[in-house]
Amino acid sequence: MEGRRSAAGAGGDDARQLLRNAASSLAALAVRDNRAALDVLFDVGMEVDASARAPIALAVGTVALRRPDVVGAALAEPAVQETSLTLLREAFDMLDEDMAEERFYAYVRRAYWGSAEGSAARTVAEATLQALEF
Repeated sequence: MEGRRSAAGAGGDDARQLLRNAASSLAALAVRDNRAALDVLFDVGMEVDASARAPIALAVGTVALRRPDVVGAALAEPAVQETSLTLLREAFDMLDEDMAEERFYAYVRRAYWGSAEGSAARTVAEATLQALEF
């Protein structure tokens, strides 16, 4: 993970390309249900400056659009929920995929209504809906 932080903080075209490649690779792993890869994206994504955050946010958005269930499970972690939702909102702001975004919304809404009132799952779903301005 330290290498990813170094690439994210370094300047230059080579460092940016390395960051894009690392973020894309982590997204590919996360889409295949590798939770640790998604956790790295969330962790590193909120620690770097805005210019380095863009490729990481896009990678998180890719995972959210392809595997909303994986991202939903990650958002259930209260310790990272607020920063993760911020990164996810940035991803959706950059992406112009209305249909896929609607699919993620439908997943979150289904999770909200399928959870017991006052449960952690419902609280996470509600926070997600509010943070993403659905």
